Amino acid sequence: MKKKNIQFVKYYKSRKFKKPKKQLKTRKTRKTRKTRKTRKTIGGMDDLPLLHEELPQLELKREAVPKIKNISYHSSIYQPKPSSPAKQILNKKKEVTNESIEIQKHHDQINQLLLLKNEYTNIIKNLEAKKKNTTSHRDIKYLQEEIYNLRLSIVNINNKINNLESEIKKLHYSTISF
Repeated sequence: MKKKNIQFVKYYKSRKFKKPKKQLKTRKTRKTRKTRKTRKTIGGMDDLPLLHEELPQLELKREAVPKIKNISYHSSIYQPKPSSPAKQILNKKKEVTNESIEIQKHHDQINQLLLLKNEYTNIIKNLEAKKKNTTSHRDIKYLQEEIYNLRLSIVNINNKINNLESEIKKLHYSTISF
C-alpha cells in the first residue's frame, strides 16, 4: 500500500481549488444545437394559431388592390390620352391659383409675426429702461430673465419667418416652371 502525501491533501483542502473548466465543445455540436433551436421555434405549436390569425387579414389586403391580368405595357390603358390645349391651360391656371392662395397665407403669417416681433422689441426696450432705474438685485434679476425670454421668442419668430420665406420661394419656383 502506498502512503498518501498528507501535506498535499491538506494544501488542496485549504486552498479550495476550483475544478478545471471543461474545454469548449467542437463546432459541429454547436451547429447542431443551433439547428435544433430553430426547428423547435419553426415547428412549434404555439406559432400556428398566430399564423392562422394573420392570414385572413393579408388576403383582405390583396383583394383591395385591383387585379389587372393579361395587359401588355403597349396597350391604351398605360398610355395617357393627350388632353386639348385649352384644358391644359385651364389646369395650369387652377394650379397657379391654389399656389397663389398658399403664398398669400404665408405672407399674412409673416406680417403677423413681424408685428409680434415689433411688440416684443418695444417691451424689451421698456424693461431695459426699468432695469437702469431699479436698484434692488432681485428686481434686476427678474428683469434680466424677462428680457432673455423675450429675446429667445424673437429668435424663434425669426426662424419661423425664414421658414415661411423659403416655402414662398419654393412655391414661386413651382409656379414659374410649368
